Amino acid sequence: MKNILKYVSISALVLFGLLIAEYKFYNNLSFNNGDLRNLFVLIYLFTNLKYYQYVVKEKDELIENLNDQLANNNQ
Repeated sequence: MKNILKYVSISALVLFGLLIAEYKFYNNLSFNNGDLRNLFVLIYLFTNLKYYQYVVKEKDELIENLNDQLANNNQ
């Protein structure tokens, strides 16, 4: 799940960049509007947020396990 979120996040960022570049060179395309670019930005932000929530959760679990092991070794 974590890897999927990272790939979706990167894909949305790349597509946003392509749309910006396309807007600079070909301003008359009808599908290249601000709403589509904003959608890609929202997708990027949401998936990036979820990805880092998973990362923090995994690190918290690891810290908790290491603290438990340390407490057991000190007894």
